[in-house]
Formats: sequence, structure tokens, C-alpha cells
Amino acid sequence: VSMSLGPIALYEVYLFALMPVIHNIPSWIMAKKVYGSFGSLCFAKILNMSLAVGWAYRMTERWALDACRHIKFFGERMEMAKSNGEHAKSFAWMTLAAVLSPTAVLHYCTGITLTAAFCHARSVEIIMLQKFPTST
Repeated sequence: VSMSLGPIALYEVYLFALMPVIHNIPSWIMAKKVYGSFGSLCFAKILNMSLAVGWAYRMTERWALDACRHIKFFGERMEMAKSNGEHAKSFAWMTLAAVLSPTAVLHYCTGITLTAAFCHARSVEIIMLQKFPTST
């Protein structure tokens, strides 16, 4: 049985694009209701911005840029330099393509997101321990 894939509905595109924001709503509600605080707003902003930037860059490449034209450009320049015997220049183009690829940018942003999320979770934990001290 094969499934016919039709065009994506606009609301599905919006829902997918807003996923970096939507995923936070339950945790925001819980943090405010249970702890009365969101924890460190600085880390919360960093983790949300880095997630949104990485997500948007990757999804824009996948849906709008048709397989990332600037990476194809770097590949063409790399092959041209290689055919001219300019191996250092070819390596530079290859490195630039690797560093600026949408997947790499998503991974950089994911690393920032995870680090900031850990720090943010730790700030919520500190607030929780201050509000609900443990008995020793």
C-alpha cells in the first residue's frame, strides 16, 4: 500500500516552524505554577534563541533553498581549485562548506541550546531548593 503525498497544509508548516516555541509552553506553565519562577531568564532566552535559529536555518534550507545553493557553490569552487592544483584553496572551500552547512549550524546551535538548557534547569533547581528546603 502506497501513500499519496499531497501538498503540505499551511497550518502544518506553521506548526512545524513554531515547534521551538511550542515545546516550551508546558514547562513554562509548570515552572510558574509550581515554583513561582521561570529560573534564569538569561539562560532561558539563550536556549530558546539558539534552538529557534538552528531550527529555522535548517528548515529554511530543507524547504526553501532547495538543498542549500551556497554549499553547492562551495563545492563547485572546491572542484575548480582541485582541478587547478590549488589543494590549499580546495581545502579552504571544503572547510567553509562544512562549517556553514545547515546541519553543522543546527549542531552548533543544539550544543548551545543543551548547555543553556542545563544551566537553566540548574537555576530552576536552585530556586526549588530555596523554596522547598530539604530536611537533613
